Amino acid sequence: MDYWIPKKAHLNDRTLREEIVPAGVRVIEDWAYAGCKNLTKVSLPDTIESVSSKAFAGCEALREMHIYPASDGAAGDPDKQISHLLALSVRAWPAGTQELIRKAIEAEKEEENRLFLDPFDALLSAYLEEPDDAGFAPFLAGGEEDYDGEENDVDAFIRKKREEKVHLIYERMRIFPDHAEWMVTFLKKYRCGASFTFLLRDEPYKRQYMDLFFRLQIPEAEDVQTLLSLCAEDVELRSRVLGIRAQAGPDTDPFDALGL
Repeated sequence: MDYWIPKKAHLNDRTLREEIVPAGVRVIEDWAYAGCKNLTKVSLPDTIESVSSKAFAGCEALREMHIYPASDGAAGDPDKQISHLLALSVRAWPAGTQELIRKAIEAEKEEENRLFLDPFDALLSAYLEEPDDAGFAPFLAGGEEDYDGEENDVDAFIRKKREEKVHLIYERMRIFPDHAEWMVTFLKKYRCGASFTFLLRDEPYKRQYMDLFFRLQIPEAEDVQTLLSLCAEDVELRSRVLGIRAQAGPDTDPFDALGL
């Protein structure tokens, strides 16, 4: 039995879609799964002790990161409650990969999600305070910035960053609707633009996100036309958008809608 996944073991493997890391593995080294752009789900044994911050770099499609008890010998049907949130966190904060996975393992063993949620909230709070262009590093060609591709487009970078922030908030609030005031304040800052369009693309959680979106009553009357154009093909969502004008008034409190 190997107790580690070596460097570059699956580097840039575009055929890899799901991965079960064997029970007993303790270390995942640099670039082990980096560039696996079609990797959507990873199951990790609770024996993991060290995971490189570069292990899942560029895994843009990663959606689920499960923790399973190695004592069972193989990954069964793990608890999915924080699996999506963990995957989004690893994508957003690669430098925190090891700490986040370690906290997820602790939470799984102790059956106490707060063990994961507290460090997550600390990272999220700091992340929301970052300027949206923080971390932008365009490709330099001949000493000048090259903005020909989207990867070098600061506006595209900012849009993606905003979507990422909103996505993390909605997933956090979908699972744990407590202590949401500071997150709602941030969502109101971006209003409907960065949130609605991105949330509509996230299956299978789209409906749950939309339920939360409408319960928060963040959109205002002038947003209705924009929202209608974004859900033109979805009759149910269109009907809910049309109800905004009747439901939301100037004194609407989103925290009352959440029951907070």
